[in-house]
Amino acid sequence: MAEKMEDVDGHYRMNPESYDPIELTRNLLETFDPFLQPNMKPSVESLKGEPVNVLSPQSVELQVLSPPSLSSLEDEVYKPATLSSGMRVQVSQSIRTGDLVKVNLASKKYIEKV
Repeated sequence: MAEKMEDVDGHYRMNPESYDPIELTRNLLETFDPFLQPNMKPSVESLKGEPVNVLSPQSVELQVLSPPSLSSLEDEVYKPATLSSGMRVQVSQSIRTGDLVKVNLASKKYIEKV
């Protein structure tokens, strides 16, 4: 499922074997949707040829887009950063624009620099 297309009803992925489109409705992608990136290959469980579940990984790697500002507070360990998915998370003070970071899908929190 290499290519990602999106419309108001959901996302479409291409079956890598048959090249047929597979529609993944928004309710199947509820928790994973903010993390979907082009060329991601989430595992899809099907029943009678219809997708019924998307197995999301525990974490994803995203690029930091906005230049995170350093905190003026010495005891503060984290700072806000905007990721390539558009999501904002608190990251370590050592993270810079362009770095790849790992984010936990369940908690939507920064794990580590990649």
